Amino acid sequence: MDIIATPRLVLRTPLSGDLQHLHDHVLSDADVMKMAFAGASMSFEQSISFFEANFDHAHSGRKLGILVERDTAAFVGFAGLLPCNVLNQPDYECGFVLRRAVWGRGYATEIGRGQIEYGLETLQLSRLLAQASPENEGSISVLKKLGMEFKTSIQSAERGERHVYAIDRLPPPRREMLLR
Repeated sequence: MDIIATPRLVLRTPLSGDLQHLHDHVLSDADVMKMAFAGASMSFEQSISFFEANFDHAHSGRKLGILVERDTAAFVGFAGLLPCNVLNQPDYECGFVLRRAVWGRGYATEIGRGQIEYGLETLQLSRLLAQASPENEGSISVLKKLGMEFKTSIQSAERGERHVYAIDRLPPPRREMLLR
């Protein structure tokens, strides 16, 4: 089941065969994972637990999904919404973790915009949050480009220091997004 479709990407619910791609190309890659979640690559057993606990196996549209290229169905990474209480209110956090082979193609901005539209328009959420490591300049740049505003810094036992960004309205489309 597709959750979000953008011009080049589809975020869909996971299939059983996705776990191996997810582990091989994202969760076990130290370079990819150093800025995501706990900041470390995962063993296969940890990947199984993460996949079972955080991915949208029930097709709710309110957990993580598998991100693939629209035209080829090639595995890109994962993205989606997760419940988040870092500002002491029940919110949802949007995010994206992409395999190294697709970095620099604008996919983070594209799926970020898709998640904001989905969360604020389709799910009618009052706001969306995002968390980024202070060292993750690439993700912070994407969040700002998407119209998200810095709210605070937090220290998380699971993730370490994170900057928290929020958005509560859809930003106007940016020229480069319209030219895709």
